[in-house]
Amino acid sequence: MGNAVYRDIVRASLIADAKYLVIGIRQFYVYEKNDVSRNDSISTRDLLNSIYASGRLRLPFEGVLVIGW
Repeated sequence: MGNAVYRDIVRASLIADAKYLVIGIRQFYVYEKNDVSRNDSISTRDLLNSIYASGRLRLPFEGVLVIGW
């Protein structure tokens, strides 16, 4: 819920000559403060799909691999 994935995507975008992004995301995470769990790997995949589909934010990657563990 801290939206660290946004920070990670932006930081990775700043790496010179990076052609691909591989990001590892925990599949399920339980947030203790409000006892909520969600599938973060699915959320990250959906976020990246939205970014690429909208065309408003151009990421410099030829491909992205999301690994959920």
